Amino acid sequence: MTYQSSTKNYIIMLVLSLACINSSNAARFDFTKATLDVAAGNAYGSLGMTSGGIGVTVQAYTIGRYDTNKKITEKTLINKTGLGVYLKSSDAHQDSLGVRALDGDGWKMDGGRSSNSTTDPDEGLLFIFDQIVFFDFINFDYFNLPKEKNKNDDFNLSVGDENYIFKFRKDDNNSYVESIGQQDKFNFKGISGKNFMIWASGKSDEFSISDLTVHAVPEPSSIWLVGSALLGLLGFRLARKIKSPFFIQS
Repeated sequence: MTYQSSTKNYIIMLVLSLACINSSNAARFDFTKATLDVAAGNAYGSLGMTSGGIGVTVQAYTIGRYDTNKKITEKTLINKTGLGVYLKSSDAHQDSLGVRALDGDGWKMDGGRSSNSTTDPDEGLLFIFDQIVFFDFINFDYFNLPKEKNKNDDFNLSVGDENYIFKFRKDDNNSYVESIGQQDKFNFKGISGKNFMIWASGKSDEFSISDLTVHAVPEPSSIWLVGSALLGLLGFRLARKIKSPFFIQS
């Protein structure tokens, strides 16, 4: 086998390997009545959709208790008729997801009067993905609206087994998240998992979620292929310098 032929094979392997990794492009989940294929103005026990080969299921919860580190220790799935994940559609705003936790409750996700309240509990949406993903971006609605009396909305993010990451508002400094110049849009850095809980815990916090973006974590096999291809190219290049311009087939 000639050096050129071997090099060509490794280059093909490298290109295919990189293609496998790059195939994990960003998947945008735009929560509208069209993409979710449900009627707006209603609450559901769960909602689901697929984008970019990644599936997500959304459920609504009340947050009953959390410890001093804000790790959730008690949460309750909302799945009664007329309660749960609420899809709001409005001409003035994007379609978005909120939470209706109790009869007579509003539709936005909001914080309760206290962490143990049963009449006005903290509310959250749990996003369950069918694979491990990086959490890249979220777009809230009704978040820090200038016309609202309270302009200091903040949100909590818990990942996996209720591991608390942060409570964040627009002007905070945080290594995991940054505002991208607007009051309700945030980029995330280096946060991965399969389950993400976005929740409100302050009595003045009130918002909904219009869309979010994630991307798949590359599979170890794809990374191994890239490494093998690079090592192969390096090996053949060194062998060429040491021996001769070509390898002679025996």
